[in-house]
Amino acid sequence: MYPLQSLNEQELQQRIGGRLLAATPSGWHRIDLKALMAVAVRDLSLTVLTADGGSVPVAPTPELGEDLALLRQVTYRPEKGAWFSVRFTMDPPAAFRVSYNYTYEPQWVPPVPPEVFATDLLAFPRTAQYVPEWLASRLTQASGAVDPGSTTGTDHDA
Repeated sequence: MYPLQSLNEQELQQRIGGRLLAATPSGWHRIDLKALMAVAVRDLSLTVLTADGGSVPVAPTPELGEDLALLRQVTYRPEKGAWFSVRFTMDPPAAFRVSYNYTYEPQWVPPVPPEVFATDLLAFPRTAQYVPEWLASRLTQASGAVDPGSTTGTDHDA
């Protein structure tokens, strides 16, 4: 594994694309990777579409999950936080698009406990203006609710 400081967003995207191509059978028409992530939880979904409109089941590799976690670290912005989900799509021969979700609630099935988001905010703090309403609600629900504008994780002003 490479040291984090030696990687950049584009290099990680290329590496993820290479892993997807290596895991995908020939004759693919589109590769669609969706990932929901927090510090303690990962949910990856990989769909490979064929030219005839069908799909081929392909399980995401553990290395793919590790690279996505690294990508989350590299794309972290102190004011904005880390993304909650990412969609990585590829078209032949190797063209790809990446879309990050920093704002909208990830649709975990089953839903993750509110503490997952509190832990994630401690690892990837964000300023209050970048804490969406749904996230503020989850943080309030978590035991020892995290003040969204604080990086300490507790609010002792009561």
